[in-house]
Amino acid sequence: MEFSWIQQYAMMVLVRHESARVKDLTPRDIPANAFAYHLNGLIAQKLIEKTGRGTYSLTPKGQKVAGHFSTSTNKQTEEIKTVIMYYAKRGDEYLLFRWSRQPFLGETTLVYDHLALGTSLEDGLKTAREDKLGMAELSLKFRTSILIKIVTEGQLVSHMNALVYELDAAELTLPYVSRNGEAFWGNADTKAMDGVFGAITQLDDNEEAFDVVWNFGG
Repeated sequence: MEFSWIQQYAMMVLVRHESARVKDLTPRDIPANAFAYHLNGLIAQKLIEKTGRGTYSLTPKGQKVAGHFSTSTNKQTEEIKTVIMYYAKRGDEYLLFRWSRQPFLGETTLVYDHLALGTSLEDGLKTAREDKLGMAELSLKFRTSILIKIVTEGQLVSHMNALVYELDAAELTLPYVSRNGEAFWGNADTKAMDGVFGAITQLDDNEEAFDVVWNFGG
């Protein structure tokens, strides 16, 4: 959600206060009529509402948006995404996923699926298995957590916290093509994002949490 710097100022005031008067929401040296335009924009987006004479507060939607503001930078920040990631090994082969959609079109990673906002862990695990592997009831056990940055040409494309679960290779029927790519067995010779097999090696060797950077393109 994009804000003018004037709207951003007003939102940051309400991050710190339950309610505020118009004069407190208005940046210094901004004329009242100019501020009214930006104030009305926040009202139209249902982010703030009038709660008294000349007094405004955040709406529930506004409180949600306010949760994405950093009090150190006074700006909106992106958050690390949570994903369900699956690991399986069969001899010298590993469960991999080749993406058929942007931003990773044609790239290969471990199998993962975003955990949607408001979704329970149980439902997220089931959806990820069903969506990426075509089998919702595969047995699994938790392995570890990985913080993954995905980068291309120095640009951070994604930053995610992956909850890694191990699957029983004997239960998998591969390859499996889903709407976003193909799950398949691959080995160390398979072309994948730089860093993917480094992550796999760490998964092979230990179950401690770690962080990695995956690079593609360029």
